[in-house]
Amino acid sequence: MRCTLAALCLVCIPLSASLATTYVVNPAGTGDYATIQDAINASATGDTIALASGTFVGPSNRDLDFLGKAITIRSQSGDPVSCSIDCEGLGRAFYFHTSEGAGSVLESITMTNGAEAYGGAIRLLSASPTITNCVFASNTCTNEGAAIRAQSSTVSLIECEFRDNISSGNGGGLYLYVSDATLTDCMFVGNSATGVAGAVYLHASDPQITDCTFADNDGAAQGGAIRCYQADPTIANCTLYGNSATEGGGVLAWDSSPTLTNTIIAFSAAGGSVYCVATSNPTLTCCDLYGNAGGDWSSGCISGQLGSNGNFSVDPLFCDAADEDLTLRNDSPCLLGNHPDGYDCGGVIGAHGQGCDLVTSYYVTPGGPLAIQDAIDLAADGDTVLLA
Repeated sequence: MRCTLAALCLVCIPLSASLATTYVVNPAGTGDYATIQDAINASATGDTIALASGTFVGPSNRDLDFLGKAITIRSQSGDPVSCSIDCEGLGRAFYFHTSEGAGSVLESITMTNGAEAYGGAIRLLSASPTITNCVFASNTCTNEGAAIRAQSSTVSLIECEFRDNISSGNGGGLYLYVSDATLTDCMFVGNSATGVAGAVYLHASDPQITDCTFADNDGAAQGGAIRCYQADPTIANCTLYGNSATEGGGVLAWDSSPTLTNTIIAFSAAGGSVYCVATSNPTLTCCDLYGNAGGDWSSGCISGQLGSNGNFSVDPLFCDAADEDLTLRNDSPCLLGNHPDGYDCGGVIGAHGQGCDLVTSYYVTPGGPLAIQDAIDLAADGDTVLLA
């Protein structure tokens, strides 16, 4: 029997690739399926569910289950601001518990008003999905993880934002229990816990936390930004600003040995920069700890590291921290080549590079020593001349 070339080529095409489908779901219940869960039920490996712009509410648009499928659920626009799942305080957005892997993807969606005991917006149990460019806002929990709670899981969080989530227990943003994770370029802003860990609680978990920002989180008793319990995370190129707790406004280590490199912990409102409990041995390299209420390098577990391995305590010179702009001024000691001790840290310290130039203001008052033209002559590009 003779086989043609065309027939052989058809055999070579992977069946799954040829059948991958994108389903569109609209908040009004129109589109290919009436609800998100209906679309999940109909999907197969490699399929995509695209959510149209708007707000999804109601049954089958919350408490969603991937059913173990390697599919992608994303906003159609690619902008999480335009597409949200509002749980209305009646449940959570997603529950991953059927051995989902990295091929189970959640992308560019806002999840808000989730409310559960564990994992207000997302709960993971023995699952390892990929979550990219998502926003978790105003979710709550009564026990652990107001936005996400993961157990026996490995989760990848990329460019996600956690804002104003509240835990009545522990972990205002993320709670990891016996789980691995990679957090890359994520933001934790304004999260809080009544118990401990304003932004992230790590329990027997050793995540890689890179290029992340923690600002104005409140951990109550311990760990304004991060609380480690029997956990050894790697924290690299992160900026921790304005966080607060009674102990460890920035990082609380309890029987833990976190590694911090090229990281800023500055202006904690309470609790100091790093606080250790029991047997804890943080290792810091090229870190700037400055302006923290309760102390910068005074904690016994880190006090001997100031002045060695590129560690220092100098104002990082944020461009406009009050307006959440934590980029660095061009004369910041955290920029490459500006280290106060001339140490080569290999790159920027913190999560953000240069965002503004040094600006000088000249004040001119009637009859004062400086005339308007004098101020103009002194001013450089970007400077300001203020007239009383």
